[in-house]
Amino acid sequence: MTAIHEDWLKRWESGQIGFHLDRDHPQLLRFADQWLPRKKERVLVPLAGKSRDLVWLTRRGHSVVAVELSKLAVETFFREQGLVPKVSESGAHVRYQVSGLDFFCGDFFTLTPEQIGKVDAIWDRASMIALPPEMRSRYVRQLFDLARGAVPTLLVTLVYDQSRMTGPPFCVEAAEVKRAYGSTHSIVPLADADALEPRFREKGLVSLREQVWQLVPYSISAPTA
Repeated sequence: MTAIHEDWLKRWESGQIGFHLDRDHPQLLRFADQWLPRKKERVLVPLAGKSRDLVWLTRRGHSVVAVELSKLAVETFFREQGLVPKVSESGAHVRYQVSGLDFFCGDFFTLTPEQIGKVDAIWDRASMIALPPEMRSRYVRQLFDLARGAVPTLLVTLVYDQSRMTGPPFCVEAAEVKRAYGSTHSIVPLADADALEPRFREKGLVSLREQVWQLVPYSISAPTA
């Protein structure tokens, strides 16, 4: 297990989950119809935590496949949502299933396309920004492999001065989004908003921007490293 894996597990165990939203993600509500104009898509949500977005998407008629490292996060999600899942082993992962939702607990990077089945779209609400720079190209390639190609993606990133805060969440500049996805998707900026909350001011930030990207696939070629 890598240091970043251990760090995220410790954050869940100690309750350091300021990244979690106790509401549906406002950018998902704002752009879902544009990103997913058709109903009944199968949406992959990587590094899902205990996000309420999973339920919101299923209520909209979509099916969801979610992945999360922390067993505590997964079981808390089902308890808070009042759901009782069917639990089974799936390779190195534990699979929790309820109607419309497959939730895999384990290492995202060891999950396989055969485990999760079809993927029509990806909601990256806080995944790319959760990973340090050296892991992000591997992360994007894993997404591509799991989806068996380029699929419509809604991506949220943060931009700030990393000399003032090291992350996570990490800074992901527009240039990195273009490097990561430019060979497979047309990259459409949707929003750029102030996101400087008190908890980030306390860490020394004077500016924090939340940026939202719609990634529209135009080929099935693999992303460049």
